[in-house]
Amino acid sequence: MAAATLFLPSATALSKRLSRHSKYLANMIIKQRLRSVEIVLGFMVNVPWMAPGDCLGDDDTCSYIAMALTVALDLSLNKILLPSTSFDSSLPRRLAKADCIDARRALHIDGFDDVDPASEWGRRLLRRRERAWIALFVLERGVCLARGRSYTVPPTALIENCDRWHISEFADSRDGAMNSMAVLRRNLDGLFKQVKSNCDSYQTNNTGSGAAQSIKITIESFYDQWYQTWAPEIGEGQSYALPPYVEILVTHTRLSTYGGVINHPTAPLEVKRFFRAAGLSSALNVMRAAIQGEARLKSMPNNTVIMISFAACSALSLSVMPTDSRSSLAPSVRNLIEETAGVLERVGATPSHRNGASVLYGRFLRELVRRPPVGSTSQPPNEPCVAAHTETLRPPSTLDDYGSIPTTTQSFTPSLFWSEPLQFSAMSDDQIIDAVNRAGTAFGTSVPDVPLDDMMSWDWLDAGNLEFSLPLP
Repeated sequence: MAAATLFLPSATALSKRLSRHSKYLANMIIKQRLRSVEIVLGFMVNVPWMAPGDCLGDDDTCSYIAMALTVALDLSLNKILLPSTSFDSSLPRRLAKADCIDARRALHIDGFDDVDPASEWGRRLLRRRERAWIALFVLERGVCLARGRSYTVPPTALIENCDRWHISEFADSRDGAMNSMAVLRRNLDGLFKQVKSNCDSYQTNNTGSGAAQSIKITIESFYDQWYQTWAPEIGEGQSYALPPYVEILVTHTRLSTYGGVINHPTAPLEVKRFFRAAGLSSALNVMRAAIQGEARLKSMPNNTVIMISFAACSALSLSVMPTDSRSSLAPSVRNLIEETAGVLERVGATPSHRNGASVLYGRFLRELVRRPPVGSTSQPPNEPCVAAHTETLRPPSTLDDYGSIPTTTQSFTPSLFWSEPLQFSAMSDDQIIDAVNRAGTAFGTSVPDVPLDDMMSWDWLDAGNLEFSLPLP
């Protein structure tokens, strides 16, 4: 109720009372060590729209998730129920007893001793336990991906085998969407390990260009397979277009993947250069999706806000040009960040009592773009620049859009530059990729040191820096 009143213009007084009451209940639960599935859900529901503290990053998000995890483990929500109606009958034979819990015992823990686990009510209650654990996994992984924190919710047997969990006669309408995120975030660990392994082994098994092609195929197939599997659950219309919130989430995940490649210490320079364009395009598309989808993002959760801010920082750093470049890409990026800041400020201030964290992040984005550009790299005037592939692009779901691995060099071509900044917010995702691709020769041969895989590496996000730790008015 407290979260719902944040979005009701006429509920200012009620919202303040309910917010205070929810904090009182949370403190009482922690003090008295109360436990129930509802308490786990209650802590999770409060996370997405939690008000900021006195400075950036000063909120109770991580402590609430920690409490939800503690209670969930005490209730054994992480275990697979036996007999199971959500998983294949052969699964229990492949699991250790420690990964399972008897359905009747689970109902006893929840206080439903008189409910038959085989009844419809019993099965719904048991499925609710599974849903709470999967939701906690999705929420915690999202917070960690956005904030650069280490994971705390383990990928238990329930998560490892949840690919078809959403298919059930007792499924909720949003089970499919939630499960798609669980599968995506669960499988990211394997993708990151495979990409890093490819980087580590290129020196003995391959050339830098070959490593880039191998990594490109690995990442491309990962996201293509995920989308083909889950598009009917999360897409809209006949084309299964992603809604703005999901598009931001998935594109940010792509950006994090590219960041892991760019920053990996053994990644060859050809790989870093190749994925710079992919990372920049993803960062720009995160902000584009936020601007174009503003009308549908009125209840934007804090995680999404941080992802958008992260994309803005990444784009600003990745768009750094040599000092003698005539490209207008960097000014275009700054204009897009300004527009994005406006969206965050409007969303966080509507209605007036919302006190959304996005207002604070929008303010810091404006401060960020007002700073003079730093880290610009230069190169000798006679040094040739790496050529970029500029032919007509296919849909942006594949990494082929970001051009071929550069193997030749040529001088700057005037047709690759624009006399005025580009309006990225009015473009489609493939148009943005095309623009970045055409500006590729202006990047030069250097790759900036961008902390794409660590949100807290940005100095403007340093919660201990008083210069940037300003309370909301």
